[in-house]
Amino acid sequence: ACMRSRYTNQKLRQNFHLFFEKDLFVLNPAAESRSQILAQLHEVLYKKNYVNENFLENVYRREHAATTAFANIAIPHAVEMDAIKTSVAVAISRRGFEWDGHTVYLVFLLAINKADKKAFRELYESLISLFGEDSILNEVRGCDSFEDFERIIYTHVRD
Repeated sequence: ACMRSRYTNQKLRQNFHLFFEKDLFVLNPAAESRSQILAQLHEVLYKKNYVNENFLENVYRREHAATTAFANIAIPHAVEMDAIKTSVAVAISRRGFEWDGHTVYLVFLLAINKADKKAFRELYESLISLFGEDSILNEVRGCDSFEDFERIIYTHVRD
C-alpha cells in the first residue's frame, strides 16, 4: 500500500497545475458551515466556467449518500462526473468548521470531467493519504498563500 500511495502522490505533484490554480484557492473563508463553504467553492468554479449551475446540487446528492469528511479534511464531489474542466477548489481554514460532526480544516471540492475518471481516483487517494497525516495537515492550516500550499505539496512528495 505504501508504494501505491507514493505513486499516487507523485501523480499529484506531476499534475498539480492541471488540478489546482490560484483562482480556486480560498484561504481562511468567513464560512461557518458546510453549506456556506460549498456555496463559496462552487462559486469560484462556476465563475471560471468549470462547472454548470447544477453542480452544487449534485455535490449535495453525494453528501446525502455519505459524508465526505475524513478526520479533519473533506473531499466533496458530485455524483455525476460532468464538470466542464477537471479542477479542484480548495478552502483552508485555520479555525476549522463543523462538517457532519467533524471539525474540518481543509476542503477539496473536486470537479471532474468524465475523461479524467482515472485521474480522479488517483487524486482522491493521494489527497487522503497526504493530508490524512496530521503534520502535513497542520502545515497546510498555517499556509498564507497558494504558493505556500504548492510548496508544501512539492516538499512532501518526492519525485
